[in-house]
Amino acid sequence: MALVGESGSGKSTTAYCILRLEDVTAGSVFFQDPLASLNPRMTIGDIITEPLVVHGIGDPASRRARMHELLDRVGLRPDTAARKAHELSGGRASASGSPGRSRSSRS
Repeated sequence: MALVGESGSGKSTTAYCILRLEDVTAGSVFFQDPLASLNPRMTIGDIITEPLVVHGIGDPASRRARMHELLDRVGLRPDTAARKAHELSGGRASASGSPGRSRSSRS
């Protein structure tokens, strides 16, 4: 699972409430459309490897290998890397946007 938001949007508070380290007193929950949060012009492979490129991590071959490892980890086939977000179902698009989440932790 990934929790994404701007600074001050309540990510830490949400985590504390989930862990019951803080009591929930008020607020609202909304779910982001995974397709709206993924760049429609980029392939899933490019979306997953972009942070590695931006931070200068690895060479193209090692980034590609890591991307395939992450796709496998969330139960997506390697050919998903060449597809764009709008070509995936909502669940698969969500998984591709948060590839650190393993299959075993999904409900």
